[in-house]
Parts: sequence; C-alpha cells; structure tokens
Amino acid sequence: MEFAEWIGRTKKKHVYVISTLQRPVPLEHYLYTGPPPPGTPAPRKEPEIDVSLHKIMDRNKKFLTLGHKNATEAMKALIGKKSEAKGQYGPKSGGKRAGGGGGGFGKDRQLYQNLIKMLTKRKTRSNCE
Repeated sequence: MEFAEWIGRTKKKHVYVISTLQRPVPLEHYLYTGPPPPGTPAPRKEPEIDVSLHKIMDRNKKFLTLGHKNATEAMKALIGKKSEAKGQYGPKSGGKRAGGGGGGFGKDRQLYQNLIKMLTKRKTRSNCE
C-alpha cells in the first residue's frame, strides 16, 4: 500500500490497488546443472527452457521427482566428464598433484575479507558534505 501511495503522490493521480491471493506469474523452481556434456542429446519438452534447467517444483507447489532425478543424472554425467578430462592429476591416480577441489574455505575467506574492506571504506555522510 505504501508503494501505491508513493506512486500516487509522485504522479499526482489516483492509484487503485487490487489484491489477490494468486500470483500474477506462478512461481516455479528449477535446478541448473551447468552446460550439458558435448554430444549428449537432451529431450526438450519446453523449447524456451534451456536443457540445463530442470523443473523441480511446479506452480501448484508440487515437487517433481522426475525433474530432480533428471537433474541428478545430468550432474553425475557432468562430473564424470570433468573427472575424465582431469586425467592423471586426480587424487586417485597417484600423479604429482593431489588433485582439484576448487577452493573451499580459503576462497570464501578472501571474498569475505574483500567485502568487509569495501564496506568499511564506504563514505560516511560527513565525508560527503
């Protein structure tokens, strides 16, 4: 209501607010599994939706087990292709390196430290005047 009042004051016009219990655009949940591995044909039921998006909850708040299963299989296929591409550098192959991982707490800590620095360098009101 406050937003509608603000619009009315700004535009100097009457604003009529209509409330409803139903969303104008139904809420649906999707899982993104990343780009599909090359050469993997994926059936497209909805042409406007990318094949790496799997619907797991429909507009009626019903969980779709088939969508979750497809997303899980797509992730397993993607991880399998990545581990094959990694080759001898994986942790099980006895290569020179211990393998990948991809970060963990170190990268998160660095991100948080940079965010904190940015927030502390914010200009205060007295500096702006």
